[in-house]
Amino acid sequence: MGSESTTSVAAPMDAPEEFPLFAHAAAMKVSAKLNDKSTIVCGYDFNEGIDHEKLLQSMLTTGFQASHLGRAIDLVNNMLDWRLSDEPIEEGCSEEERDPAFRQSVKCKIFMGFTSNLISSGLRDTIRFLAEHRMRNVYRLMCWSPRQEGLKKTSLNV
Repeated sequence: MGSESTTSVAAPMDAPEEFPLFAHAAAMKVSAKLNDKSTIVCGYDFNEGIDHEKLLQSMLTTGFQASHLGRAIDLVNNMLDWRLSDEPIEEGCSEEERDPAFRQSVKCKIFMGFTSNLISSGLRDTIRFLAEHRMRNVYRLMCWSPRQEGLKKTSLNV
């Protein structure tokens, strides 16, 4: 077993003159038309000035992470707007659940979960703002690390 040789698998480019052709074939694939199957990626045009609403909306088309943030913003906005009165009254509801004023007062309960590394980033100010202004009902800090806490001291009073 100790005298066996190891054979590695190399890319098919034995002759140096074949390398550019091989590299070209690997990197330059023909694009396929998506025909509205995907969102076109484009960022916010800051030359048009700062419009905060449009900036947040542009997150839907800025790229993978920003697109997920944009989708989350849309979802949270829908949750903030939702009231029980938006739903049809189901059979078997109590009198209280049928009361229009009660139905208008029942809102979506919003939970926000985040990891401790966000507290040590610039996002801690966003999280603090959300907590300070009671913009979420429940906060859950996941995977708290004493080492992370030692890096930056913050106060998050919920």
